[in-house]
Amino acid sequence: MIFRLLLFAWSLLGLAYSQKRSTLAHEIGGGLGLSTYYGDLNSIPFRRPMWALEGFYRLNLPDGRWAFRVSLGAMQVEAYDSDGRTAYQKNRNLSFRSLILEMSAAVEFNFFRLDWNGEGEDFTPYFSFGLAPFYFQPKAKDDAGTWVNLTDFSTEGKNYSQIALAFPLILGVKWKLSPVWLLDLSCHVRPTTTSYLDDVSGLYVLNNPSAMSDRRIVKNPNDMRRGSGNAVDLYSALMLKFSYRLQKQACACNKK
Repeated sequence: MIFRLLLFAWSLLGLAYSQKRSTLAHEIGGGLGLSTYYGDLNSIPFRRPMWALEGFYRLNLPDGRWAFRVSLGAMQVEAYDSDGRTAYQKNRNLSFRSLILEMSAAVEFNFFRLDWNGEGEDFTPYFSFGLAPFYFQPKAKDDAGTWVNLTDFSTEGKNYSQIALAFPLILGVKWKLSPVWLLDLSCHVRPTTTSYLDDVSGLYVLNNPSAMSDRRIVKNPNDMRRGSGNAVDLYSALMLKFSYRLQKQACACNKK
């Protein structure tokens, strides 16, 4: 699956550069938005939204429908068992906050032909998919109220990688505001390959000396469930972005 996505993106990029430079639309842009997380500590849409930032470069192909985008992003997510709906979650009493740093490469498809060459529409919905390696560092407050790195405590008796892979899925709309400015409003959903974005996945570890591992209000030695076990975590964002076209293009249509 990953190999096919990379091959498809590479094919589109090769197709773009096989065209005349005057028919391509190059954009740089950035945006901000609200981020959220879904996993063992949260299943409610946009509970405790945090901030998200992104900078990107976009290469629009001559047909006005396909584009290739690379971006750098940063966001913060958090969740608290105290916000949970179940007695089990409230008793578990865990929480976390994490900064996420992300690089991504994605392919975009415009449902309408976007007007970059003197033809097409000034507005289009679009869909995007890609790959995004990211770094995360879950933290929580200890009993003294100090933020500590949860990875330092091996809360479930194992060390996990803080670098994982996400699969960005984006649905949005684009508006051409002028010959060089574009507005982009989009919803980003990123399934990941890790279940430790929140530092919670499996079972409690017996005799773990760290108080950060087991923070239950009432401890039950017959119930060692700490997380759901197999489910991977997900993070998402609502983004508002602006982009600027780097050069004026000649019309690709035939002049009479």
